Amino acid sequence: MALDEKWQQEQVASLALKLVEGDACPVCGSLEHPHLAIETSGVVKAEVEATRKDQLEKNDVAKEIATKIEQKKWQIEQIEYVSEEPFQALKEQQDVCAKELAKIEQEQARLEAFLTEENKLEEQVALNKQETSEVVAQKNKKHNKRMKKFVKPWILLKRHIRFF
Repeated sequence: MALDEKWQQEQVASLALKLVEGDACPVCGSLEHPHLAIETSGVVKAEVEATRKDQLEKNDVAKEIATKIEQKKWQIEQIEYVSEEPFQALKEQQDVCAKELAKIEQEQARLEAFLTEENKLEEQVALNKQETSEVVAQKNKKHNKRMKKFVKPWILLKRHIRFF
């Protein structure tokens, strides 16, 4: 389930927590609430937006690095084809460009390792959230089973009292 869908589910569950049997639902107006939404892992809109922004920034950095690599490769190729400058000056410029390229490639490797690690962490967080949701759902299910013993007699008593 995508973060947007989780956030929407969380909002539905939040509304469900405020429902009172016999009172009108603020969404549909029903007086009975037989299938309440279950609270999940607590995804918030800010988390969704932060994840999107972070991914866009990572993509921008990767594009910039790729562009710099291509520029340096082009510069090195140009140095190889230029014949008017003295050979020593070309060699020095080539060395400078090669060093810069090596630095950029090292930075790219470091960032790629960072992105890989961050993706692993994001996957682990998602798994943890899913496990938490499952535990909460199981506990809610047990709680709902226990509460059915009390809710049905209460509803019948409430209906019976209205007739008097």
